[in-house]
Amino acid sequence: ATTHAERAKLGVLLEMGSDFFKQTPPPDFARGLWPIQRSRVSRVSASESRGKNQKYMFYFYLFRCNDFTLYVGCTSQPTQREFRHNSGKGAQWTKQHGGGKIVYTEAYPTLLEARRREIQVKKWSRIKKENLINISK
Repeated sequence: ATTHAERAKLGVLLEMGSDFFKQTPPPDFARGLWPIQRSRVSRVSASESRGKNQKYMFYFYLFRCNDFTLYVGCTSQPTQREFRHNSGKGAQWTKQHGGGKIVYTEAYPTLLEARRREIQVKKWSRIKKENLINISK
């Protein structure tokens, strides 16, 4: 017997198409966690998701440049980071490929967790990154 959550997850995966299954799933998939279940900036404000003793939340993000390339990074202040990317003071990649906007974020309690997710997603193909963005909409 499958739970409602498992059936919903399977439905989302089937909508992605067969190309998605050729890619390796994230390690969290085995534990039942999937990126769609993580907090997004638009759903959970930073003040709501912080612990009592925590000063900052850290965010993994995908930034879409004006030439439609994707930049993967992490920060503690997504709106300010987006401004820096657009002013040419962010990463060299975004400076060379023009400004853009942050199209996807995930909140984490520590910088280490956000960096691990950044490293994991940087290894993904563009198709898989685009699927991550599209699932969150």
